[in-house]
Amino acid sequence: MLARDPSRIDDRFRALFPESIVRGMEAQAKSIPPADFDRLMNVWRPMGELVRKVVKGGGVVIAGTDSPIFPYALAYHTELEIFQQSGLTPFEVLQTATTRAAEALGEGANLGSIEAGKLADLVIVTDDPLVDVKNARKVRTVIKNGEVHTLEDLLKR
Repeated sequence: MLARDPSRIDDRFRALFPESIVRGMEAQAKSIPPADFDRLMNVWRPMGELVRKVVKGGGVVIAGTDSPIFPYALAYHTELEIFQQSGLTPFEVLQTATTRAAEALGEGANLGSIEAGKLADLVIVTDDPLVDVKNARKVRTVIKNGEVHTLEDLLKR
């Protein structure tokens, strides 16, 4: 939840999104008083529990966003973190964004994992997301279509 962790609106976010989006997200972060956090978590907790039960029961859950309502990266990483808080392991969470998502799109043979013969755009992070999925936000390098882009290069655009 953005209100509970306004640090998500960091320098990267500010560099990648228009000022109007940044201002809107800052306003939203301030719109929920800390006294309401527990009440809101009571609304979210059953949804997280359902996701956990589906995955632990062998069902398939894929990560998604509410974009364009919320900026795509912000919403996506928030969802991954909520999945972990709900009881999925970091590995299970990452599967919702990689292998499971590719399979749901009918592209499991081409995407979703690093294997010979598959397409391989990669995001390199500084810390291990298998320890804590929040580490998936710590992007250092992106390799897309064989081109290497450092974080510094991406933020200059």
